Amino acid sequence: SGLSPSGPIHLGNLREVMTPHLVADEIRRRGHEVRHLISWDDYDRYRKVPNGVPGVDASWAEHIGRPLTSVPAPAGSAYPNWAEHFKAAMVEALAEMGVEFDGISQTEQYTSGVYREQVLHAMKHRGDIDAILDQYRTKKAPPKKQSQKPVDEAELEAAEGSGAAAEDDGTGSAGYFPYKPYCGGCGKDLTTVTAYDDDTTELTYSCTECGYEETVRLSEFNRGKLVWKVDWPMRWAYEGVVFEPSGVDHSSPGSSFQVGGQIVGSIFGGKQPIGPMYAFVGISGMAKMSSSKGGVPTPGDALKIMEPQLLRWLYARRRPNQSFKIAFDQEIQRLYDEWDKLGGKVADGS
Repeated sequence: SGLSPSGPIHLGNLREVMTPHLVADEIRRRGHEVRHLISWDDYDRYRKVPNGVPGVDASWAEHIGRPLTSVPAPAGSAYPNWAEHFKAAMVEALAEMGVEFDGISQTEQYTSGVYREQVLHAMKHRGDIDAILDQYRTKKAPPKKQSQKPVDEAELEAAEGSGAAAEDDGTGSAGYFPYKPYCGGCGKDLTTVTAYDDDTTELTYSCTECGYEETVRLSEFNRGKLVWKVDWPMRWAYEGVVFEPSGVDHSSPGSSFQVGGQIVGSIFGGKQPIGPMYAFVGISGMAKMSSSKGGVPTPGDALKIMEPQLLRWLYARRRPNQSFKIAFDQEIQRLYDEWDKLGGKVADGS
């Protein structure tokens, strides 16, 4: 599973965890060893200031572009940074739900140089990566099909096709580079690589935010990360991932999961994980949930009004590719009635 603590981690994000958790539970029940990894994408950029977060005001906008672990936590928080603040609430909820996992901080992985060899390898083979991405950059989204049933906003966004052109994939005026440094001046990722030498690993970049320029040796530099479409398959290979579901938004033509399937083998010598596409979870009367927008119900909120077994059952009772919406008024009673008919024997593993 991969979670970005960009704001409150909501009930839609929980499906990213519950799908592999339920698979891992069954594998473990059959007597096999299994390891459920949660990759905390806490080295991602801070994109926007969420609405409705206590202790946060418009001044947090000055941190947009910095790693989530370099952004201050909301005022009054007991945690050292933004990422740890929102990660803690999710960890507490998962413990209450009986979800066992090993967590990996991408900030720790990148800043300690764990991925240095993979970063240098990607830079050396940037021409090959660029050629793979270029297959999708020129593709246009397929025409929308008329549908008789209503489709939610998230599904419409995903159906529009290729995300390769929309995301920053490393293309710049000086060529293609799959690595983006965080600026040594302002700490933001609004940087452009202007030169790179494969032999010395000297990399030069400039920042469009503050004008800072710097030349570093990438073989010794740890303040940056691979762009997303390269970062994800790199981690599949490094961690030996064999199962990982992906959301609708990562499964459209030219999206991260499909492009990653080509990059992981040809560049990093790994295999693309198996795993289903999972549909979005919504809340009745609410538009698409987004951690970075804020104002969304979290697993911790749900656990205040329902037992952990019932919250697990919400996700276990549907196939991953089935979207569903939660109605906190009449839905809860209906779920308890359904649970009682089953004798409460499914989601708690008894």
